[in-house]
Amino acid sequence: MKSLLIALLALAPMAHAEKWMETNNQGKGRIVLLQAACKDIPAWKIMFSSAPNAKSLTGCWAYIAGEVQVRYDDGELYSYPASIFRFIDTEATK
Repeated sequence: MKSLLIALLALAPMAHAEKWMETNNQGKGRIVLLQAACKDIPAWKIMFSSAPNAKSLTGCWAYIAGEVQVRYDDGELYSYPASIFRFIDTEATK
């Protein structure tokens, strides 16, 4: 859990879009946490949730009180356990 927290916190200062955190969602798509600042809540970061039907939901995320908090653009707030997210680094596979 501690290494996952370090990975989540390390995303914030990175300038490369090739690094992110993701998990599968219930709609057989995924939730992706990016490191870019969110326009509506600058202290939070950008996220999106996708589904196989190509519909995506967007919002902002932050790591608060041991959980990933996601506020979708429609105002809905969800909490996810940090342990379900995996770190993706496409630069490491080049």
